[in-house]
Amino acid sequence: MPILSGKPGPIAPQSVLRSKLLGWSRMLTLFFGLEIACQACSVLASVLVVHNMDKQHYAWYALANNLQGTLGVFTLMGIGTGLTSMGGQYLGDRSRMGALAASAMRYRRRLLAGAAPVALPIFGYLLIKNGCPFWSTGLLLLLALGVLTVEFNRQVFSTPVRLSGRYNFLQRAALAEGLLRMGAIGLLILTGALNATTALLSSVFLSAFVVKQVIGKTARTYTDPHTPPDPEIGRRLTRLNVNVLPSTLSSVFQAQIGMAMISLFGKTSSVADLGALTRISLLSAIPQALLSKVIEPKLSRAQLGPDLWKKAVAALGLAVAMALATFIVIFITSARILWILGPNYQHLHCELLCFAAVSCGWIFAGLPQLILYARGWVQYLWITPLLEITCQAVAMPFLDLSHPLGVLSLDGIRALVSFTCYGSLVIRQWLVWKSAQKRNSRGGNIVTDYHSTADFPA
Repeated sequence: MPILSGKPGPIAPQSVLRSKLLGWSRMLTLFFGLEIACQACSVLASVLVVHNMDKQHYAWYALANNLQGTLGVFTLMGIGTGLTSMGGQYLGDRSRMGALAASAMRYRRRLLAGAAPVALPIFGYLLIKNGCPFWSTGLLLLLALGVLTVEFNRQVFSTPVRLSGRYNFLQRAALAEGLLRMGAIGLLILTGALNATTALLSSVFLSAFVVKQVIGKTARTYTDPHTPPDPEIGRRLTRLNVNVLPSTLSSVFQAQIGMAMISLFGKTSSVADLGALTRISLLSAIPQALLSKVIEPKLSRAQLGPDLWKKAVAALGLAVAMALATFIVIFITSARILWILGPNYQHLHCELLCFAAVSCGWIFAGLPQLILYARGWVQYLWITPLLEITCQAVAMPFLDLSHPLGVLSLDGIRALVSFTCYGSLVIRQWLVWKSAQKRNSRGGNIVTDYHSTADFPA
């Protein structure tokens, strides 16, 4: 009779693979379920605004949101790179994470002090040009700054939670916020008080409540809120921000070029048409959320080597598949989407499909940039915005910038150039790593990890 050994036998590779697939399936099912619920609330709230707000008021609302987006890109983008790349190293050290958060807060105030005096007069002029009263213009600008402050606090508080893998908690917080916002918009509609000012006001107060009372309390598990700013972290944030400054300025310019061009050369109705189409971007936000909330933290924490590159290739394949699936869904349901937007936007069928193609293209076109930012590889990012602007400038004389199709074509050109340039920089990092591996293998030392902005020589 064979004697049974107390030692467990080797685990079959099929069992390991099956366990991994089941784990990923459960994670993705929960993630997509929560994300779809979050985006459904956002879509419904946006549709309620588009469908029930006066078209001129909606044009003002779109311009105020674009101001918040402009300043947000300028003040959040460079700092976000530092929060992600350094946060991946400091995770588990409450003191260091607290110093990172405090340093980011201080740095943000300096950036905002420099950017706000430039952006506010420009957007104030655009609002007044589109018929917004002077006092309403001032109030909308202040509310846009309020939304920006809340969103920055959200970014700082969410970073340690997201890097620790608790993205489902952040999704639940976003779902609660979406439900509250949808209820507030519904109440404004029932009382006849819905306009650009009240819609932004509700966003400020509801978002501030969720960020402070829900996300902020959980963030204290990973950060020490009493840690003062660290001068060395501040210097690293400065170096990172200087390296990504061309990309940041380009993103600010690109985020507003469409709305600015159509405001200057088109009519108020064209501004509203483009603003209504941007609401559809919420449909492509679900796959983008998977990349930013799940994939980016994994890339940030990964060891440089086969582990990182396998994850990067898998992420690219996933992004392409999600982009195709999203476009197919929008194409099939285009008539229903236009019906949801309302009778004022039924003529935008071609514009909707063009917007869907560009938005879905950005799902995978932005992945190389996400990899570079997650790892802090920012040495040559300045090349891309120069090429983007050059290609767009060449194309401008051939496009009708008073119409949404012309503006969307500009964004499509940018997506193509961005994917090509940032993808080339990722390939460069892979080649440099392979070269370093060969040199160190010959010398008897194996390079195991690089992570900071000094990963490789510039």
